[in-house]
Amino acid sequence: MAGANILVNGIAAGGILTPPMESYLASLSEEARNNIHQLIPLGRMGRPEEYASLAVYLASDEHYLVGQTISPNGGMILGQGARDDRLSAEKTCCLDYRR
Repeated sequence: MAGANILVNGIAAGGILTPPMESYLASLSEEARNNIHQLIPLGRMGRPEEYASLAVYLASDEHYLVGQTISPNGGMILGQGARDDRLSAEKTCCLDYRR
């Protein structure tokens, strides 16, 4: 595909602060919200416009990226997240806001 100037890339989004996620977070205790934010080295979830600007950039002709999966996640991929044995499963709580 790259030979035909079709650049295929993907976005593997981390936590996005959408209205459903905001509602879910509002339903949690302050301690649970703090525990979630502690999993993210930047200390917050991504904003939709941050993901949108990445999508616009990837749709442009202003890069040399092909076959990449970009994971905007505030640093969770660095190993600080749920894999950190200092945080118990109890403290991390479930990030599935659809429950």
